[in-house]
Amino acid sequence: MRRHFFGNCQLSLTKRELRHRVERPLDMLFCARSHVAVLRILCYRTKGVSRRAASRATGLSHQACADAFRRLDAVGVLRRVRPGRRAALDLEHPLVKDGLLPLFALEERLHAQERASRRSRDRLFLRRADDF
Repeated sequence: MRRHFFGNCQLSLTKRELRHRVERPLDMLFCARSHVAVLRILCYRTKGVSRRAASRATGLSHQACADAFRRLDAVGVLRRVRPGRRAALDLEHPLVKDGLLPLFALEERLHAQERASRRSRDRLFLRRADDF
């Protein structure tokens, strides 16, 4: 395992992981649930978020969030926000602009539809229960 530098962060990546960073960046983006949770938080907080704030918002450990930030920075989808150690999604990156943002918007719409259908089913059940 060799150490490689990407921007301000230093990663210990194998040759295979380096090859996937270039050839298959989605593998590094979606390789763990913690990465997706951090991406979701970054998607909704456009002014950036610190690692600690992401940890609190996602319920993950600080170390898991730090690892996710390192990996996402290695892929190149993060940009540093000036005050402190905050990071935000690079909205000009093609993976973010054409992939992640529409994907999370679709997820939010599907979640809203599911909530609405669940609410209507609950109303129907309560109405039937009142008939007795």
